[in-house]
Amino acid sequence: MYLLESERLLFRNFTPEDCEEMFLLNADWDVLKYTGDKVFNTIAEARVFFEEYQIHTYEKIGYGRMTTILKETNEVIGWCGLKYHPDLDEVDLGYRFHKRFWNKGYGTEASIACLDYAYQKLGIKEVAAYALKENIGSCRVLEKSGFKFTGNVEREGKSWKRYCINLPFDFDVLLH
Repeated sequence: MYLLESERLLFRNFTPEDCEEMFLLNADWDVLKYTGDKVFNTIAEARVFFEEYQIHTYEKIGYGRMTTILKETNEVIGWCGLKYHPDLDEVDLGYRFHKRFWNKGYGTEASIACLDYAYQKLGIKEVAAYALKENIGSCRVLEKSGFKFTGNVEREGKSWKRYCINLPFDFDVLLH
């Protein structure tokens, strides 16, 4: 069941069938180097993560990151979505795509779809996003999606750029 769709993409909650694809996504150093996340060592480890994610995120909070699928080919291109951080009392937007899907506008399209979903379906009025300073591509996606830079944040020995967007937002302005 798809939770939302955009012009070229479909979004649904993670399922056990996604574990191998997400394992491969996190095994690519070019994809992972700007995230601060660690590599899954096995597909079984990825499965445990996603099973726990189902319980601790979708069931408790009601939303989370979503598997992102290219409509044209039905390929999983990665994930995009929202995450609630109780320690900060904020919702952030995140995304991660296989390298072969970079520079095609999917990051911006997915981000805008998730932000619209955040406001229209979940009633969320403010969303944050973080990108390492070195991750110029992600910073550009966030800016193209309507986020505004709000300052730098130090976490786990790394310097992150923090962005924020207030909803509702007129995304048509960005698309024309």
